[in-house]
Amino acid sequence: MKIKYNHRLVILLVIPIFIAIVPAQQIRVACIGNSITAGAWLPNPAEDSYPAVLGVLLGPDYHVRNFGYSGSTVLKNSDSPYWEKSSYQFALGFFPDIVVILLGTNDSKPENWIFSNEFESDYIALIESFIIKNADATFILCYPPPILFDTDSEANLKNEVIPKISAVGNQTGSSVLNLYGSFENRSELYQDGIHPNEDGYQLLANLVYKRIQKLSDVIAPEVPMDFIAEGADLSVILSWSPNSEPDLGSYVLFRAESVNNVLQYLTNVVWPQVNYTDYNVVGGNPYYYSIAAMDLSGNMSVRSAVKSAIPLDTAPDTPTNFVVVSGDGHVNLSWDPSSEPDLATYILFRAEFDETMINYSTNVHMSNTTYIDNNLINGNSYYYSIAAMDKGGNMSERSAVKLGEPKDNTKPEAPTNLGVLTEFGQVVLHWDHNSEPDLKEYDIYRSINTFNSKDEAGTIGVVLKTETSFIDTDLDVYTEYFYSVTATDSSGNESDLANVVTTVTLDVENRSEEKSNSTSFIVAPNPFNSVTALFYNISKQTHVRLSVVDILGKEVCLLVDRTQKPGRYTVIWNAKDGRGNQVSAGVYLYNFTAEQKVNFGKMVYLK
Repeated sequence: MKIKYNHRLVILLVIPIFIAIVPAQQIRVACIGNSITAGAWLPNPAEDSYPAVLGVLLGPDYHVRNFGYSGSTVLKNSDSPYWEKSSYQFALGFFPDIVVILLGTNDSKPENWIFSNEFESDYIALIESFIIKNADATFILCYPPPILFDTDSEANLKNEVIPKISAVGNQTGSSVLNLYGSFENRSELYQDGIHPNEDGYQLLANLVYKRIQKLSDVIAPEVPMDFIAEGADLSVILSWSPNSEPDLGSYVLFRAESVNNVLQYLTNVVWPQVNYTDYNVVGGNPYYYSIAAMDLSGNMSVRSAVKSAIPLDTAPDTPTNFVVVSGDGHVNLSWDPSSEPDLATYILFRAEFDETMINYSTNVHMSNTTYIDNNLINGNSYYYSIAAMDKGGNMSERSAVKLGEPKDNTKPEAPTNLGVLTEFGQVVLHWDHNSEPDLKEYDIYRSINTFNSKDEAGTIGVVLKTETSFIDTDLDVYTEYFYSVTATDSSGNESDLANVVTTVTLDVENRSEEKSNSTSFIVAPNPFNSVTALFYNISKQTHVRLSVVDILGKEVCLLVDRTQKPGRYTVIWNAKDGRGNQVSAGVYLYNFTAEQKVNFGKMVYLK
């Protein structure tokens, strides 16, 4: 809810003010303002308002008077100009040496701020009216504290009143004190959203007190004692004893690069630090230093006696925490970063097989603390050491030698497109060929229960990497079997399981007599993607010839050409020609000759 200023700000609180005779040696401080200065809402403003607290803080050398008047403004064309108040006339008659002005809160009210273009000129005129009384007067212009509950007035105060007060300070050379920032987001310092409570008045008085102390201080600190300059590795370390002044702000360092040169400003070191390291030096060259102390008012002591030092240029420390981790065909190296200010590079050394033969390997940029040594031979031994080198060419001692032994620990991909065929009491598995260059073999897993891991099934066979099929004949009839395949490389890394497939075996003895005593031929699957199985049965010992031809009649490959005993047979064709090359997708014919009979059939390779 918006606070109505005519109830909150325009408080007719006027502290009785009487003209008093002030001893000539005292510094007169006049506090000009509205109800915030007057101490509105305080039970005892004569003791608890900020001017009253300020007087206690400043002590007997100062005479502080409260000339605050509730509701007053800087603007002459407002509802309550300070110019028209008796407090203003009393303040002029006080002939102040220091004038603290805290006005602008009531000016920010929308009904007053319509005359905002007159604010700066009226503020300057107010300052000039006091200069007429005392040409040496010092002015402190205060930004008012935030207004918590009136958004329109707060917006005017923050965005327009305060910038105009800053402009007045620049034009008149007055000191500006930011009370707004000290009270911002601190509602605990208010009693009603506009006027400070006792804690707020204490803070306000302390801020004004510190500013007056700063303006009044003309006494320089003592020169720092025990000033020492010592050369270190590419640096000069400066140290001194702390000063005892309560208002000390910083120490000022000066430097020259020749005894005949004038010392130039080097840097400020903020109190209470009493040391500084100068790294902007060249090893072996002499440097000359002096120091002075500066207080918060800008008063600087005389400079100390000049001290000289020559920075050193020593070799870096050996890199620490050097770690070697072996990988697949590579070794990972890492170490902690060096703290040397002039570090240039890290140097890696390596030997193969014999650590006594270790020699330079490569340089690593100073910003990196890792390196990967690639293209190594798995199973070989590699020995590593590291050193650090600075910009002057100084190299540290080498680290202890660490061993790396790269090893292939990357398992192959699981075989894909595992399929199953069942015919003549046999199970035929087929899958796509893996592409790993170090592939060694395929392992066949089987169980009578479904499984998700190798431990849940048994291995029933191994197939060389050149084959992508397997025939299982060790079967029980009317039994469901589950199969999967893995790929294993030459380092013994085994892949995950391929997709699990299942099939049920039948009783081959229950086939018809006609089928048992005659030649038969089956192709499955057909069409096929990677491999297909050709099943055939012969009733007597005979010469069998089985080949694949293209649609032009040209033989692609010869699968069987030998005498076979009576029985059932399975032949796998993996869609390759007689030279092992993959054939193109399309239509092919099988040519099966047995028992003086010729059997032709179509096969479709889809790829």
